[in-house]
Amino acid sequence: MLAVSHSAKAIASQLYQARHTSTPIDFLTSALPGLTWEDARAIARESDVLRRVDGETQIGWKLGWTSSAMREALGVNRPNWGTLWNSQVADSSVARIDYIHPKAEPELVWRSTM
Repeated sequence: MLAVSHSAKAIASQLYQARHTSTPIDFLTSALPGLTWEDARAIARESDVLRRVDGETQIGWKLGWTSSAMREALGVNRPNWGTLWNSQVADSSVARIDYIHPKAEPELVWRSTM
């Protein structure tokens, strides 16, 4: 479990601030070396709450690290998943200046039709 001083809600808030101010922060695994899969999922759930409070709409799900070779290279033992939001849809006019660490990587996505 996360240390009391590092609640999932507090970490999600720190990630939220970094995203909205384009200010990088340390990798969570560096700051919290004992971070578990369950901790990461709790942080992700709290991050989703903050997106909803901001008025974002969840539009689907993403699946990452589906390649066993990539998981092996990263030392990861299973694929990961996360939510997709309307603010993450990119068209042909993506400005790199809007991002802390711009990159593109393919992932499997499922877009909800709800």
